[in-house]
Amino acid sequence: MSRSQLTVRIKQSVSPKTRRPRLVNDTERVAEIKQQVSELPSYGYRRVWGLLRRERETHSLAPINAKRVYRVMRDHNLLLARRLKQPGVPRRHKGRIAVTTSDTRGALTASNSAVMMVQS
Repeated sequence: MSRSQLTVRIKQSVSPKTRRPRLVNDTERVAEIKQQVSELPSYGYRRVWGLLRRERETHSLAPINAKRVYRVMRDHNLLLARRLKQPGVPRRHKGRIAVTTSDTRGALTASNSAVMMVQS
């Protein structure tokens, strides 16, 4: 740590900094969001943000920030409940199946021999 930073920290007050309260009126945003959520209540903040962004573009309005949409939805309890993984419930799919190099060579030779048999 540099000396200049050390002296600044020593001279700072011991009490932690307090944040200024937000003086933002989000009633218009809440109305827009509720209108989008009323169509289908399973919309998350990302989909709502996308819909609002497209709608505002068509009306030549200023775009809305995704973080603001999330904050407004969080403050007004409009977010979806998080889906938790349940123990003992199998996954929907296994994902990609890993193929080793030996399996690949065998598959290639088998497919090549099948192609050669068809050609002859």
